[in-house]
Amino acid sequence: MNQCFVTRKPLLDRYKNIAAYEVLFRDMNGLRPDVVPTLSPGEALAVFLSTNSFRQLTGEKLAVVSLGPDLVKDHITALIPKDKTVLGVSDGDPLTNAVLMEQCKALRQRGYRFCLNDFKHEESFSPFLPLAEFVQISMAGNDRAKIAENVSLLKKLSAKLLASDVNSEEEYNYCLNLGFDLFKGSFYHRTCKITPKSISPSQLLLLELSAYLARDEDMHTVEGIFKKNPELTFGLLKLINSAFFRVQQKVTSIRQAIALLGYGNLQKWVGLLLFTIDHRDHTFNPLTEKVLVRGRIMELLAERVTGSKTVADSAFITGILSFVNVLFGKPLQEIIDKLSLALEIRDALLQRAGVLGTLLAITEDLDDENYGELEQKFSAVGIRSIDLLSIETKAILEYQTSVNDDLRKLPQGKEANQSLVPRAVGG
Repeated sequence: MNQCFVTRKPLLDRYKNIAAYEVLFRDMNGLRPDVVPTLSPGEALAVFLSTNSFRQLTGEKLAVVSLGPDLVKDHITALIPKDKTVLGVSDGDPLTNAVLMEQCKALRQRGYRFCLNDFKHEESFSPFLPLAEFVQISMAGNDRAKIAENVSLLKKLSAKLLASDVNSEEEYNYCLNLGFDLFKGSFYHRTCKITPKSISPSQLLLLELSAYLARDEDMHTVEGIFKKNPELTFGLLKLINSAFFRVQQKVTSIRQAIALLGYGNLQKWVGLLLFTIDHRDHTFNPLTEKVLVRGRIMELLAERVTGSKTVADSAFITGILSFVNVLFGKPLQEIIDKLSLALEIRDALLQRAGVLGTLLAITEDLDDENYGELEQKFSAVGIRSIDLLSIETKAILEYQTSVNDDLRKLPQGKEANQSLVPRAVGG
């Protein structure tokens, strides 16, 4: 039986909000670029949709999907909702331009939209420009003067410009000043240089609470933190009354809620709130999504490797905290020193040591597409590439399901607000 795995990359607008996603399908050979996939992109999409809905891929946001030669197959394109999808095309697709061009024209007349990938000012791209609603230009390996020249040319058209391979804040600012509309790359979750950001009073309180929980302070001390902050108290009561915990009894006090949750679940929730408490809508915040998905991938990997719920909880916290230096713009060690973390979490974050450190390194290699580095790490913890692909897909779909559920609960026409009960908590 064919298996299909999904990954996706956010496309950010000029305010660094998620505007759309590039959706990529992979099969069992998905982490080995030198191996021909057993499924084409269109076939992989069909396999995915045989057991899932298209809405599980990107919710209400646009999906950019490149199908290659499968673009000319009507039974494949018929699976794609034209109002939620942009089809990626390239002059490098293994079809004659004439065949691809005719199919694109036919699909355009039927209401489909297109993104012209990896644009270069070459004759082969010219026929596609009138059809393209989006044009993608890569920052990787392209001379900046040439990029500026291409942007100037394309600005005469009505297409929106997408900058890809934007992997630093400096590259983002360069593309922003050139006039790009959308941005794809790792710039939003990297810190190439430390730029301190102000820590809000709410975040300071959460850092204090996280340290108390890690030190296993007595209930009275932890309860006191909540009593100092009504917003935390509201979030705690909302969390304990969520469907995930299915608490049968009526919760009447902060102390009772803490006792029912336990310090482990509470510490995971506090870690998530560090990233979300000052951003009321996590559905548009790419760093919040990155944090949630990495935490869940780490948790599922740890369950697979160790079979221990305790280790899995620690893995979730490790994944979450691996981005606190990005959140605060401060050296990681400076923040870790404030948190009184368990030694295995601290060593994983600072040295990539132990099982948690190896799992963190695996998720980082996956993000960076360092596929050649993964095989050795897989053998160290006893997993296979198919395990990682399956877990990544599960984490992404779980996250999107939680976002879709939030949207369904809102009045018609309103956007999803930040939930104080992140679905990833506790798995």
